[in-house]
Amino acid sequence: MMERIDELEKALRRSRGRAVVLVHPRFHLSVPLVEDDPRNTPAGRKYLATQRVVIQKSKIPVIVFEEEQCAAATKKAFGEKVFIVVTEKSRPEPVGGWKLLELLKARGLKHGIFGGQRLSCVPFTAAIRARAVTETLELQESGLMLDRRGFSVYGCVPRAMREFLRRGLRISFMKNVVYPQKFV
Repeated sequence: MMERIDELEKALRRSRGRAVVLVHPRFHLSVPLVEDDPRNTPAGRKYLATQRVVIQKSKIPVIVFEEEQCAAATKKAFGEKVFIVVTEKSRPEPVGGWKLLELLKARGLKHGIFGGQRLSCVPFTAAIRARAVTETLELQESGLMLDRRGFSVYGCVPRAMREFLRRGLRISFMKNVVYPQKFV
């Protein structure tokens, strides 16, 4: 990603600092089929289709946090439109650490609109709102583990969102571009 940082900076200027941020969007596609692979469920197939549309139609930059073992395949699948941030194995943290967000912020990033793989919510709610996820992360960042409803979120997507908050970046969440949509 560093080799295209100037291109990303220009795109961020055009988008007024907004970017789609996908965390491990193709995680399951890099390994043999497993039970919770998105290709095995209607919800997963919808996630993959929606994700493809978001990338194709996005007028703002798309930053993809992807494991090193999946980065080349993701780049090939999504094309030159996306900016890849290589992450540690099974973690959303960029290789070299979260200080990369400081660089992105200095280059104009202000707001990440999140999707990707692994977002789990406790307790179950069929009517989860994207704002509830964001509010809960903001409260957790303030030191509270659960919001007033006892709601908590975890997984790679919210971990990356939390790091954005820690650096003063705004976050929002695309409910239909997350898999699994697991509400426990």
